Amino acid sequence: MLTNKTNLSMSLAVALSYNDYDYINEPNYISATGLLKPIKSIILTTRIKQSKEADVQDMVASVLGSSFHARAEQAFLPQNLPKVLKQLGYNENIISRIKVNPKDPHEADLPIYMEKRTIKDIAGYSIGGKMDFVNVDGAVEDFKTTKTFSWVKQDFQDYIVQLSIYKWLNQDIITQDYGVINFIFTDWKQYEANANPNYPQHSALSHTIKLLSNEETQTWLETKLAQITLYMDSDENSIPECNSKELWRDETKFAFYSKPNSKRATKVSTDQALINQLYIDKGSVGKVETRLGKVKRCNYCQAAEVCLQHLSYISQGLV
Repeated sequence: MLTNKTNLSMSLAVALSYNDYDYINEPNYISATGLLKPIKSIILTTRIKQSKEADVQDMVASVLGSSFHARAEQAFLPQNLPKVLKQLGYNENIISRIKVNPKDPHEADLPIYMEKRTIKDIAGYSIGGKMDFVNVDGAVEDFKTTKTFSWVKQDFQDYIVQLSIYKWLNQDIITQDYGVINFIFTDWKQYEANANPNYPQHSALSHTIKLLSNEETQTWLETKLAQITLYMDSDENSIPECNSKELWRDETKFAFYSKPNSKRATKVSTDQALINQLYIDKGSVGKVETRLGKVKRCNYCQAAEVCLQHLSYISQGLV
C-alpha cells in the first residue's frame, strides 16, 4: 500500500511509484545485495508481512538510482553508442568492435555486458545478482547514486563483497580481480570539496577496488548462509545483534562545557581522554557530556518495526 501524505501531484506520485524491477520471488532465493545485510535483518525480514505501508516520498532515492541505470542502458543502445563513443574520442576501429551483451562474441569483438542476471545454487539456497556492467577488459562495474558520506568514510567492504559475488556468479565474463565503483553523489557541494581534501573532489568519481578470489567468495557465502540457516527459526533474543559497523553508527562524541549551564560546548571530540583532561585542566569546572553515536541503518531496514534492538534505540533517542 502506498500513501501520498505530502499531497504530491498525481504525475509526480505516479512517476515515483512506478517500479519495473524484475524481482525474483522464489523460495530460498537471496540476492547479492540482500546477503550484505546483517543476519538479524535478514532473519526478521522473513517474519514480517511485506505489505508494509510506504509513502511515495520513500521512493525518491530508489527512483534517482533507477533513472541513472535507465540512462546508461539508453546510452548503450546500438543507435546511440557509436555517436557517444565518437564524442568521447574513441576511434572507428574500437567503436566497430564493441558489442553489447553478445551471445557468441567473435574473437575480434570487444564485448561488454549490462544488466545481466545470474543465479547459482549453493548450500540449499539460490544466490542471484543483476550486475550493472562488465567492461571490455572483463572487469565488473557498479553504479552507486549515494550521499558523499559513503566516500568520506572510505569503507568499501560491502562493495567489495557485492562485486565479488557478481564475479563468482559470472566467471565466464568477469575475468579481472578488480572492480570499479562508479559514484554519483546526490548531495555534492563545491565548497565542501574546496575545504576538505577527504571530501569527493567531483560530483562523479570512479573508484577501483580489489575483489575477493572466487574461492574466498565461496567461503564467505557458505559462512553467511550457514548463519542464516542456524538462526532462521531461533527466538529473536538468540540472533546476534547488529554491531556498530552494520548499523552505520556514528562515533560517540564527548563534549566539554566550560560553564555548567552553557548551551554551547567549548570543545567536542571523539577522544574521551582529551575531553576529560580539558575538564581537569579547567579546574573541574563545567561539565562533560557523552553524545552517543546515532544509528542510521535502522531507517532503511524492513524489519525495524519488529526488532527489539531497534526499539531499544528509539527509547534511547539513538535513531
